[in-house]
Amino acid sequence: MKIYCSGIDPQWTQMLRDADYETVMYQEAPGSSVVANQVYLFSSRVVSTDKLEQTATEYPDATLIYSYQEPGIAGWRSIQIMCQALGIKFLRPGIGQDALIQQMDIWFQKKMKSLTPMIGVFGVVPGIGCTSIAALLAKHMPSQQKKVLLGLNLFNPGWHQANPNVSLDGWRMRMIQKMMQPADTNSLIYVEGVLYLPGNADPLITLDYAESEFEHLTDTFRKENVLITDNGAIPHSAAWVSAVQRSDIRIMVSHPKYTLQLERLMRLSSDLGVDPGNWFLIQNKAGADMIPTATIAHNLGMQVFSHFSALPIYKDGETNFFLPVSRKEQDQIKQAGAIISSIREDVYV
Repeated sequence: MKIYCSGIDPQWTQMLRDADYETVMYQEAPGSSVVANQVYLFSSRVVSTDKLEQTATEYPDATLIYSYQEPGIAGWRSIQIMCQALGIKFLRPGIGQDALIQQMDIWFQKKMKSLTPMIGVFGVVPGIGCTSIAALLAKHMPSQQKKVLLGLNLFNPGWHQANPNVSLDGWRMRMIQKMMQPADTNSLIYVEGVLYLPGNADPLITLDYAESEFEHLTDTFRKENVLITDNGAIPHSAAWVSAVQRSDIRIMVSHPKYTLQLERLMRLSSDLGVDPGNWFLIQNKAGADMIPTATIAHNLGMQVFSHFSALPIYKDGETNFFLPVSRKEQDQIKQAGAIISSIREDVYV
């Protein structure tokens, strides 16, 4: 299989070659007879959206991949829908390097390898308890490896007990330069068996992060550790998008009164290529008189994190990093953690 490229960053083509894809660069669009039944990867730099239908007609036998590279997020989902209607595969703006290769591997079904899963915890709205539940799961997960909790919330650092010596924004330049090392776990905050990296504490750079930075960070720490990421509740961030696509186990923390917002997030997840069936649902602060977790999960096509479906309401003035839970709930969490830590997730290579 050959991939003919037009309007594509040379770094992308080199990455594809490094991943054993045969690529051919063209300054202008190659003829349809050249591409034939192979793959044509082209960008919005050379084909505007109003020319997509014409392009699909010109290459009837080829597998077409459209890389939409217009800045910002407004409007790209409508372009994705247009591509789907034309049978064109779609690469969204800002896609990271690892996510690009993984998407190509999924499309073209390359061989697979097994990895310890990365667990991503997300919140349906700010304040729902995403950080506390991620920390609680990390604390009670049985493992012989180090347990690392990365705060990838770009809008709230998640740590307010003291001014930390380490945080996500403090490591920003090293992430950009791809200089993170597994030994950097020694710099993390140690809290009751969990190594914790607080999230971004600099609001001025919230939207400056790139997905490739988080790919490098998580890949570095995943090699030797159990890795859990706290991704917060605001999807307008590179960290959130990267974690949705790269997590092997995705947990959404919600509450019955936020079911409409949960539905919206599941639609967004589907737009990013992750169907609701790949999500586990936790209801936090949910009473017995509310809609059961199983009912909401079933209606949205999600799965229930059955061992960990409801946690107690916060106490006034609660400052503990971990939510208070009973012995029975601790046992249930440990049981769920044992199941997760025993999984070897199949991923494409």
